[in-house]
Amino acid sequence: PNITIKSYPEYGGYGLYAKDDIAYYDNMYQIPADIILSVESIREGYSTFNAGISERLEMVQSHGGDDAIIALQLMVECALGAESDIHPYLDIMPDGVPRLDTFSDSDLAMLQDPSLASLS
Repeated sequence: PNITIKSYPEYGGYGLYAKDDIAYYDNMYQIPADIILSVESIREGYSTFNAGISERLEMVQSHGGDDAIIALQLMVECALGAESDIHPYLDIMPDGVPRLDTFSDSDLAMLQDPSLASLS
């Protein structure tokens, strides 16, 4: 399909924009498997590099869950800089993300979406 990335400032970011109709099973985009980070792919990657690291990853996971493993790998990828396979993605990430507990009441009110609330 004929799609492009388009700015949607009213939603605070970018999204996909279809220039033509899209059929139900059309493949709109493809993500290469080697840039998908999952706990399984991280474990697999390190198992060929250092067998002893599996025990350390299990320890990290037991204390922080899957998110801790992913966060650790993201730190590694950031340290690799331009050598990282996911550098183009990391390069467009924001420098920081505000936490909800720092939002004012008016900020929180803007997050309320009546159409989403009606679905719950």
